[in-house]
Amino acid sequence: MPTVAGVRSWWRKKAKEIYGKTEDFGGFLVKANSEGRPGPLDYGRTHADGANLLAGALEPYGGIVMWRSFVHDSDDTWDRQAYQDFTPLDGTFADNAIVQIKNGPIDFQVREPAHPLFGSLPRTNSMIELQVTQEYTGHSTHLCYLVPQWKEVLDFDTRKGGKDGKGGKGRKGGKDSDRSKDSGGGKDGDGGKGAGTENSTVADVVTGRVYSYSHCGFAGVLNFGDDRNWTGSHLAAANTHGYGRLAWNPELAAEDLAAEWTRMTFGNDPHVVDTVSALLLGSWHTYEDYTSPLGIGYLTHPPDGSVTGHFDPSPTTTTQFHRSNREGIGYDRTIATGDGYTELYAPAIRDAYESLADCPEELLLFLHHVPYTHRLNNGTTVLQHIYDTHFAGAARVAEMRNDWGGLRRRIDHRRFTDVHRQFGRQLTEAAKWRDTLVAYWFELSRIRDEKRSWLQAVIAPADTALLGGERNELPVQVVNATGSGLRTTVSLDVPKGWRTEDATGYVASGGDTTVQMTVVPPPAPTLATLHAHPRSGSVQVLDASLRSLARTVVVPPAARCVHALDAGPGKAPVLEDYTRLSPDSAWHEGADFGWVGNTPEATDTGLFDVVRRDYVRDSAPAVLRLKLPAGPCTAYLLTGDPHTFNRTLIVHVDGAEKARSEQLDGREFTWLRIPLDGGASGREVDLEFSAKENETWHVSACVVLTDDQG
Repeated sequence: MPTVAGVRSWWRKKAKEIYGKTEDFGGFLVKANSEGRPGPLDYGRTHADGANLLAGALEPYGGIVMWRSFVHDSDDTWDRQAYQDFTPLDGTFADNAIVQIKNGPIDFQVREPAHPLFGSLPRTNSMIELQVTQEYTGHSTHLCYLVPQWKEVLDFDTRKGGKDGKGGKGRKGGKDSDRSKDSGGGKDGDGGKGAGTENSTVADVVTGRVYSYSHCGFAGVLNFGDDRNWTGSHLAAANTHGYGRLAWNPELAAEDLAAEWTRMTFGNDPHVVDTVSALLLGSWHTYEDYTSPLGIGYLTHPPDGSVTGHFDPSPTTTTQFHRSNREGIGYDRTIATGDGYTELYAPAIRDAYESLADCPEELLLFLHHVPYTHRLNNGTTVLQHIYDTHFAGAARVAEMRNDWGGLRRRIDHRRFTDVHRQFGRQLTEAAKWRDTLVAYWFELSRIRDEKRSWLQAVIAPADTALLGGERNELPVQVVNATGSGLRTTVSLDVPKGWRTEDATGYVASGGDTTVQMTVVPPPAPTLATLHAHPRSGSVQVLDASLRSLARTVVVPPAARCVHALDAGPGKAPVLEDYTRLSPDSAWHEGADFGWVGNTPEATDTGLFDVVRRDYVRDSAPAVLRLKLPAGPCTAYLLTGDPHTFNRTLIVHVDGAEKARSEQLDGREFTWLRIPLDGGASGREVDLEFSAKENETWHVSACVVLTDDQG
């Protein structure tokens, strides 16, 4: 607890130890009480109590505490919790503590308003946090130059410290400081002009020109990998350069920074400078157009730690953020009818955000829920704008690749080829975003695109488990986004060794039909990605099946198995003819299987098919004993999690490690294959399940096949 003398003493000793070994140690960056992490609130204390505990330990050495304001308990309060938690504490933070505020209220989305905390803490040192790595903006695959986005935030006038705002007292007890040394940005001097300044932009706030902060500045979240170019893309390094330059001088223009970086990176050829600068400066809006126009917001698949998460489109798992339904789209954050978020801004900004007529259109769906037929200032409906931007944005990526192609022989072959290949990957991913989202909103609204027509088909592998070696009927929904009824033929793209048959059906204009596709997978357990392809003459087809990120799971019929165990709680659904493996399945004399010693816990998420929706899990090792028949056989273990990322599953047999899974993204699963042998007359074998230290293992199913069955 922050106020316990023993805790304070421990941190003082630890700070002394650190500075004894690292004289120029800067201080601590803290994430507390956010996304399940512990913090002072767990002990009935405040964020200021926690920050001041550490600040006190660091103060004798000139160290500082950067305390992140990124706190949220639920998706429903995410946009305003930081404001609600920190503004009542204004003036209570130590002089060498800084509240670190993300540029927007959610989480580095492609479009957000400036965070309402900027300018709301006149007596608390504040700094801005920008994300230089492209976690939500395409990773290193998509070119997305973020300097123009950062400039919009930095130039945003909070109206909270100037003549148009509510003003504020200068921070008491603030010390003069060299901000370029203490906080990575800002200007030297006494911290600013005070509450009477005319301007109160975010840049003015975080450089100490509005309130008399003793510490302020910039923080950047960025990754350097083991690629030769560090950032995974030759062009992504422009964001690293732009961040550093803006931290020292936030008045610099994005156009100048793009040209400056290009000259330093590729030389002074005017054609190269003009072309690369234009590619950089247009890339943010291009990415926004084919992913999240009008401030729709969070649409990427949640990763919870995966390197591939926050990358693919996943509108069906993020509806709590974009609030799409059959009537309309957007998150109502107004005072009148929504969650009241708009009230956190200065009156003039609050009134503009609150008004549907005055709200900036680029933030419309971040702040309002509107019908799909709501008309923008140019007369276009919201849904038509979404259709248009997604198609136009994806098309612009092809133009970007062509523009880069015009630099052949003006840039060295290696880098030219690398970037050209990168644009090819971006073109594929942009088409994925376009098809996934356009198909999603058409399916919800059933309002046709005024300019385009298409067919789309959706498989729901998350709802389907196929039996290996058996004839399965896989339902595929075909949706008609054309102006007339169509007879369609649907085929399945399946892996080698599978058998399938085409199906036909009639689909009314704007309607849908479900056809049953015959599919026979191989007998052995596996996972596969399936795509459905409808066709009717020359009608365009969108690959809407990309919306289902989960792969179809194939399990052998119970009759083929020595053991067919579906793991989970005792009352959860069980796959047909399978046997439940639950925490109550203890080994006993005469049993065919059961736990020996420690028994795990069990969870049923209610998501996915009957096999993947539930599992047994534990942080401690557990031993599953199986009775085997004579001869060689193979155990298959299904591991994964329908929602969050899944840790490593380690399997030992007779004391020797036989299998180890990789960490998996949420919604991803894998089968582990473990060779076993029942000997000449059959025997009992122990499978020990474990995980890495402080992690949890999962098992969703366990099947055992003799080698002639598999």
